[in-house]
Amino acid sequence: EEVAAVSFDGDEVVVQTKNKKLTLPFKDLVFDKCIGCPYPTPLLYDYLVGKPLPPQGTHEGLNERTKRIEALPPEERLEFWKSELERCIRCYACRNSCPLCVCKDFCSAESREPLWISHAHGIKEKWLWQVFHVLHVAGRCTGCGECERACPVGIPLLTIRHMANNVIKDLFDYEAGIKLGEKPPLLTYSVLEPKIEEEKW
Repeated sequence: EEVAAVSFDGDEVVVQTKNKKLTLPFKDLVFDKCIGCPYPTPLLYDYLVGKPLPPQGTHEGLNERTKRIEALPPEERLEFWKSELERCIRCYACRNSCPLCVCKDFCSAESREPLWISHAHGIKEKWLWQVFHVLHVAGRCTGCGECERACPVGIPLLTIRHMANNVIKDLFDYEAGIKLGEKPPLLTYSVLEPKIEEEKW
């Protein structure tokens, strides 16, 4: 049925068709990443359509999911990720949808010479592929969530990337895509990093 009008009423979306009116909770219609986006107004734009928007909340869904997994004992956390990654079919939809994964033509996941990652379908290979991809975009991932949205088997891929982003933020006080011209910390080199204590060993 054709939609005639859409309007907002507090935390609800009102959809009007020719014959009926539907009232739906806003949170059920958008991705978690959108509800908690800390930057609903673009930081850089040629022309802003509409008015600047304040943040609508926090990444509750993503943050809560991440905290819940990080709070698990290491053995349980390993089992959680094993059960999730077991479903991976290595279709590379996560890689193909990632706006930061720019080396698709020469991806190490499909390289035969040298063979970095086996083409076998065991849990080790699936695990290695996901860790490989997380590290490949670490410090550059903006948390757009396209990897998770594209995954045909519903693996919470954004959670893995969110965990890596949290480490980057804690260690280097850096968030990808926030300051124009700022270099990602993993693409630069400093002899001493203020928050890394290993040089004192």
